[in-house]
Amino acid sequence: MLQLKINYKELTNEELVTLYQTNKDITARDYLIINNKRLVYKAASLKKDTSLLAYDDLVQEGLIGLMIGIEKFNADYNSKFSTYIYYWIKQRIDRAIYNTGTSIRLPIHLINKINKVMYVENKNNVKSLDNDSTDLCTDLDITDKQYDYYKFLVKQFKNIISLNSALLSDNSEGDEELIDFIDENSSNFGDPGSKNYSIDSNIIKEELSHDLNEVLKTLNEREQHVLRMRFGLDDGEMKTLEQIGNHFNVTRERIRQIESKALKKLRNPKILMRLEGYYYN
Repeated sequence: MLQLKINYKELTNEELVTLYQTNKDITARDYLIINNKRLVYKAASLKKDTSLLAYDDLVQEGLIGLMIGIEKFNADYNSKFSTYIYYWIKQRIDRAIYNTGTSIRLPIHLINKINKVMYVENKNNVKSLDNDSTDLCTDLDITDKQYDYYKFLVKQFKNIISLNSALLSDNSEGDEELIDFIDENSSNFGDPGSKNYSIDSNIIKEELSHDLNEVLKTLNEREQHVLRMRFGLDDGEMKTLEQIGNHFNVTRERIRQIESKALKKLRNPKILMRLEGYYYN
């Protein structure tokens, strides 16, 4: 029996998704992905400046959302395929940002407000904390106190580089920081004006220092001391390899070796599991 050759390029999204869902035609699915990749790039671009996730990671999550939408699309919904699929792309990216884009665990309404602050600042090319916030507060329809609060949270977003970054990197001379792990249950993330409202980062660090101390106890005393100095865990000031070497009266290379060995120990899966919830992947 003669089988007609399908010209996939001439088919609409709706025709392609019907062909895939009816006949499990993988080629039809692949064309759907190719035809709608631009929606993934668009959604990822809108989030790249307000997320710690890399652009490529956002695109990857968007593609997963696209594939989920392809499976779930129903012509009876009476909506365009592109409109429907964009919802799934955005949802997947937003969920990835919330779950893994930052060490901070905040309510969605605060995430949205923070994103809005960052968006308005980018739009107005705000580069310094010294800028007059009056016009920005007007655009955002918030008070000065609320703006200061959201800026504090934005600062936490920007400053946090997770412990996982250091553990997964073999470049011990990089710019990783073992600092500022934020507890999702911390009362410091109440709404501005509430009795729980506080932006004292020292209190936050004190509340969570126990967890880091327990992890560091898996190292010997010198390894602990080197990492504490290297990443500024005690005084907030990151020391260079040379500075630490001078402190211990050994060479810079010797400190690099100690640091590298300590980080390899902390890459133990059992230790990483213990830290789960404090770092992003």
